[in-house]
Amino acid sequence: MMEYSIANFEQAVSQFYHTDAVLQAQAHQWLVVAQNSQNAWSFVWELLQKERSAEVQFFAATTLHTKIMKAWSEVPAKEYGDLRKRLLESIFSYAAGPKIVLNRLCIALSAYILQTTPSYWPNAIPELLAMFQSTDLQTLTPERRVWILLEVLTVIPEEFDSMGMMKGHKTSVRHELEKTTVPVLSLVQTVLAESDSTNGSEVVSQAVRCAIAWLRFGVKPVECDHLVTQLVSVVIATCQSASETGELSVEALDQMITHPECSNYPTVALNFIQRILCLKDLIPQCQSVGNVELISSIYGLFIGIVESHTQLILRCFTNEMRQIPVQIFQTLLSCMNTPGQYPTEEKCSQSTFMSWYLLQDELLRMNDRSVLLPYVIPIFKDLVLILLRKCEYPRDMELCAEDKETFRWYRTDIADTLVYCCNVLHDTVLEILLSQLQLAMTSPENAWQPLESCLFAFAAIAENTDENESQYLPPFFAVLPTLPFDSLHLYVACTAMELVGSYSNWLNYHPELLTHVIPLLLMGLNNSETAPSATLSLKDISKECQLKLKPYSDLILHTSRTVLNEGKIKQAECIRLMYSIGNVLSVLPLETILHHLDTLILPIINQIKTLLEQDPTVAVRSDLLLRLRMIGMLFSSLDVQACKLHNEEGGRQETETGEKTGDVESPLQPVFLVMEHVIGPLSVVVDKWANDLDIVPAVFTLLKNGLITLLQDCMPFVPAMVDIILSSYKKVPTTAALEFAKPLSLLAGRNSAHTGHVHCLLMALTVETLGLERRQDSICNGDLSQCSDIVDKYLQLIAAIFRRDPLLLLHIQQFNINEVFEFAMKILLLPELITVKAAVFFFTAVISHSRDHNLLLACVQQYGEKLVETLLACIGGAASRVNIEPLSDILLELNKKHSDNMSRWLTAHLSRADFPSHRPSLQVKAHFAKTVVKHKNRHKLQETVRDFSLVCRGLVNTEYAASHSETTE
Repeated sequence: MMEYSIANFEQAVSQFYHTDAVLQAQAHQWLVVAQNSQNAWSFVWELLQKERSAEVQFFAATTLHTKIMKAWSEVPAKEYGDLRKRLLESIFSYAAGPKIVLNRLCIALSAYILQTTPSYWPNAIPELLAMFQSTDLQTLTPERRVWILLEVLTVIPEEFDSMGMMKGHKTSVRHELEKTTVPVLSLVQTVLAESDSTNGSEVVSQAVRCAIAWLRFGVKPVECDHLVTQLVSVVIATCQSASETGELSVEALDQMITHPECSNYPTVALNFIQRILCLKDLIPQCQSVGNVELISSIYGLFIGIVESHTQLILRCFTNEMRQIPVQIFQTLLSCMNTPGQYPTEEKCSQSTFMSWYLLQDELLRMNDRSVLLPYVIPIFKDLVLILLRKCEYPRDMELCAEDKETFRWYRTDIADTLVYCCNVLHDTVLEILLSQLQLAMTSPENAWQPLESCLFAFAAIAENTDENESQYLPPFFAVLPTLPFDSLHLYVACTAMELVGSYSNWLNYHPELLTHVIPLLLMGLNNSETAPSATLSLKDISKECQLKLKPYSDLILHTSRTVLNEGKIKQAECIRLMYSIGNVLSVLPLETILHHLDTLILPIINQIKTLLEQDPTVAVRSDLLLRLRMIGMLFSSLDVQACKLHNEEGGRQETETGEKTGDVESPLQPVFLVMEHVIGPLSVVVDKWANDLDIVPAVFTLLKNGLITLLQDCMPFVPAMVDIILSSYKKVPTTAALEFAKPLSLLAGRNSAHTGHVHCLLMALTVETLGLERRQDSICNGDLSQCSDIVDKYLQLIAAIFRRDPLLLLHIQQFNINEVFEFAMKILLLPELITVKAAVFFFTAVISHSRDHNLLLACVQQYGEKLVETLLACIGGAASRVNIEPLSDILLELNKKHSDNMSRWLTAHLSRADFPSHRPSLQVKAHFAKTVVKHKNRHKLQETVRDFSLVCRGLVNTEYAASHSETTE
């Protein structure tokens, strides 16, 4: 380690700035160590001598700031005065530069002020103001003195935000700063009054920055009255220059007018706004000189005014000040209508979206909105037209991938804003869109963008359209088939397909219009590029308008079969199309369904059988996975019983056991017939593809969807389903197998004919899961964290059974609840929060039923003390802090069911030395035990556990705790 000599510092700094990366890293490491040492308080002053290089001086100034900010406890109180004196002398010494050194010294002084205020230097800011305004500083020009003073003042609020302070000290410092805000702003006003803002004065710029920094502390608006006028004048004076002073002045105005304090003085706020309105007239001047930044700032100011004073502005429509909202909203419309393509040519327009939301939200909450609507409706009408233009795709340019994504989100915001317009204008939006659609259809063929934007807008407001609307939407849907889809741009065709699906609920009330849209969607299926949009919309239509599709069933099924057979669409579309096929089939007579299943589904099952005879390849895997997912999707929608009940009774009822009720005779489920054909091949699939993490879940998704549809009708397949789960899980344990085992066990376990199968299933799953820790393969490799997702699903399965039907497990002779209980205790120590929560779910389920079943009672009595010990170890530090909160649920359940034992167990373990940690005293641990037993409120118990955990981990009354206890005052 080199000694801390001036020569070594100069060498290290030079090495850091002027050598390669390796030497730079070495130098940096040494400099950081030096900076953190106690000696830094001494050597910084030597390094700050004027004869040193600028790099060395900057390092010294930075070190001084760092030490004051982070190592203040190293400074004895008796040396505070000397440190302040030397700081000020250094600042005066560097008044002429270098600027980076002077700036860092000013920051160091601001940190010093924050550390010593108010206890040691109670009047720091007033004294600082007096000192720098004194005529004693003859060596500095007045302008330089003011600049340095403003620099120090500007960084004080910034340092206040970044410095770590104890909460009490931070509160008292903030109070002192708030008291001195008015004198600081008075200084700013004096500087602005005495300086010429037209020449881009550095002092003016610094004064405005200072105002921005201090205004956030809040000040009564009446005390800023003159400052508003000054700032507006600065903006006007600098609007045609390249100076950033104008933008800073607008930012200061924004800080002032949007501060919550301003809302308490509505009359003053309106007065401010009136004087600010003239800034909108600067926008054309800024455009003429290309001052885009200032334009954006001015728009941002007006947006801030609307977002902070929405109701105040709206109220002006009803009095003589109505020109204020008129001008403000015209400015917002102008911002939204900024010329150019977003985001490549302009980025202003997106900033207005929140304003329009707040405007309509406030308007709809006002009781007298009927008085305001005549003024507001024209604004929203104009907004609709602007939004239609702004959401058009670019005409003469290609967007890069990043800009495309940005524009996609922009259109999403436009869609939301159209909904806000709809909330105000109601059907008037439809009227505007229909008229614009008619205009767009007469546009030249190559100008497809207006047509697409109209269709996009129709889709955006679909959910806000009343189901009884019959004036504008019927003619709109009548127009759709007249579009020349053969020559339409792809984007137009896709948007048209998508909007049909968005109106699926409305079309259910107007089924006569399905004759316009069904052929359109089926036409879209025949084109691979429009198929994604067509299948999505057909899925929505088949779900919402299921009972109205019977007249179109032959056409839909014939087209779907043709498309699937010809392989015109991608796999995702094939799978999605099966959902629509299932919905359409469900409304048909059984004989017709069986005919279509023979032509649609049996070939798919036969293809699965053929694929299973082939050697595994990438192509075979892809084809097999597709067909499994297609059948699984069909099973999720092909439900004739649900359809019939919905048709004849207006709904579907289920008993607690999942049995369907009602007077309607239950028809045969076609899924049953398909399951008969597919269940055999599925056994082969899981045997041959047991290691495939896509195919196995696809099999269990298929079975689960079939189970949900069939419910009690699936009983003949239970033995085969159990065999498939066991065959798969014994080879490769998966979450998919456990997720399917859960509904199967709960459903079939209540059927006496299949209780034995379920017992066998649950026992085998338990043996395999509890043995995971012994596996030395890629599944677990001896570490339960590697298979935490499997453990999670297993514990959820067992917990769910204990909650709903405990005897299903307790009647299994080989099932050892004690082993599972011990296994779950290990899980509490894992780092994965979701798995720990599953263990908590298991324990609370077991404990909640422990007084009702002797086996569970014996288990809790035997292992409860060990469980409490494990919980205390976790709380004390054996488990991650983020996992602690859920553990209180177990303590709460033990309190409810075993409060006598709970108190004894807690006392026994908390009386042990150094357990669960050496940090808490016996008194603290005794108080914790007493509080835990007393609390029956979940949230209070969580807080008690959390606080005790902090004590055990040594995180109370530490710098870490202080930094995490800071609050924004």
